Amino acid sequence: MEAVQKDHWYATVLILVFSLTGSVLQTNGVTTVKLEEGMVLGCVCPWDGNLSMVSWTKLIRLEKVPVGVYHPVYGVSISQPYQNRIKFLKTTPMDSSITITNVTQEDAGLYQCSVQSFPSGSWARDILVEDADQEETDIHTREPEPSPVDFSLSENLIYIYVGGLLVLLSVILILVVWQRKKKRREEYRIKLQRAQRQSCNNSQNVPVYDRMRKETNQSGDGPVYANIHTIHSHTKRKR
Repeated sequence: MEAVQKDHWYATVLILVFSLTGSVLQTNGVTTVKLEEGMVLGCVCPWDGNLSMVSWTKLIRLEKVPVGVYHPVYGVSISQPYQNRIKFLKTTPMDSSITITNVTQEDAGLYQCSVQSFPSGSWARDILVEDADQEETDIHTREPEPSPVDFSLSENLIYIYVGGLLVLLSVILILVVWQRKKKRREEYRIKLQRAQRQSCNNSQNVPVYDRMRKETNQSGDGPVYANIHTIHSHTKRKR
């Protein structure tokens, strides 16, 4: 029962490692857009496939705030601050670009478009909307924008992440093989000890009479020698 639980734990870890490897989000750098009326935030997935869902978020104080969601079946859902201001272009099957109207300075910032597709998986693009006038007049007072590198995963970080998972998988496989070999050695040692104990018990349980009879039979099979005593007559010497 304990061995079954260990194998189940190893299988769970392996499934978790493979699921994490398959869910790595692929990005395509950062695009800069100038803040203006009717600006377009382009997001076109570079590969072919079936579009499952598109979600737009904006980074505000290190938190991702929902902007809008598009689903081929359930339609479009726009957050309250962007109601009647955002429109999905959908010029191609994999086009997730949006346009924003009634633009204000609060619309500046870092946006991310995340595309879920089948069978290729996830893809994302970061778009930085810059307000040139605000940057010139309020450069010393406004809060610093987070670095785009911190907001999105770079290719180097993805390679390191996948490499670490592969190393972890290798270590787990080694532990599984080592554990099974150790278990087999213990089972063999237990069987050997039981066999030795059984052999000793069988030899001790033989009655003494039976052992003596066996020894007698073995000795009776050989030649029998009788000791012949010769009686010599002694004559009395006459004095």
